[in-house]
Amino acid sequence: MKKAIAILLLCTVMLMASSCVMNSTGGNQSNTTSGASKEEAKEPGFNTVVKFDDFEITLSDSIKFVKIDNSFSDKDGTDVVEVPATIKNVGDKTAGLNIFYYKFFGPKGTQLDNVSTYFGNDHFGAGEIRPGGVQETYFHFPYEGDGDYYMQLSALIGKDIEIRLPITKANAGTDEQMSTSKTDDQTSTTSSAVSSEESEEPGFNTAVQFDGFEITLSDSIKFVKIDNEFSDKNGADVVEVPATIKNIGDETAALNVFYYKFFGPKGTQLDNVSAYFHNDHLSAGEIRPGSEQETYFHFPYEGDGDYYMKLSTFVDEDIEIRLPIAKAN
Repeated sequence: MKKAIAILLLCTVMLMASSCVMNSTGGNQSNTTSGASKEEAKEPGFNTVVKFDDFEITLSDSIKFVKIDNSFSDKDGTDVVEVPATIKNVGDKTAGLNIFYYKFFGPKGTQLDNVSTYFGNDHFGAGEIRPGGVQETYFHFPYEGDGDYYMQLSALIGKDIEIRLPITKANAGTDEQMSTSKTDDQTSTTSSAVSSEESEEPGFNTAVQFDGFEITLSDSIKFVKIDNEFSDKNGADVVEVPATIKNIGDETAALNVFYYKFFGPKGTQLDNVSAYFHNDHLSAGEIRPGSEQETYFHFPYEGDGDYYMKLSTFVDEDIEIRLPIAKAN
């Protein structure tokens, strides 16, 4: 009798053990399937809108292959990938994508040399973007053969983002393709920037107090051209804005040339062309307390629309002066 009971107990234990093993196996199978499905999510790549640090960044697949042209550099003649990019400021402050927040990696997985300073159209010199504005720019990195390249975005605080860029030299886009894509983007951006600014704000003929000065920009603007045969900007259209600057402080001083910049109707920072004009504020000098200075500001003309002068001491709140420009008027 005791022997029969022992055998019965042994069979019960074996059945329980078998059940546990089956349940464990089934659970593992379920987890494995779930894990595999998560890995199928698409990663950012060409033509994908990526949100990062209050910007929407889109890298176009209309790439070009260019070469470094600098006879004084050991990189002269190096093949480089040029990637068109659209950057939209989706934040509430004027800012630019920090050049220290991104880097590129080649198909071997190693960080690529920074070659941005060899190209005048690189994002390195693109400047800031007003809220809602869109910047058309380019990124450059050395070509190390076909394969998957990566742009890594890192704000040093949040989670890093990687954008996969499969590069094949034989499939590079043509200049015509790039021009068509870029023109379409610029057209839609311009109309948006012009129509969105309807609120009252400082503008032409408005006295604005800033950093111990009272600044008034006149609407008696002129259109002039850059006259310098040695510059790639020779012949470019420029807006000339007369200005009156009064020193309302108690010390002799000048409006700091690093405290202002101009933005075009697309919301992007304009190139500084002050040095091309002898009557520009760049060389205006200081003003004694209570005195006024008659001077001029200059910035590139990029079509009719709302331009902005941004005043910023980097400490106090920024001030923006809206300048609606129409060439026909």
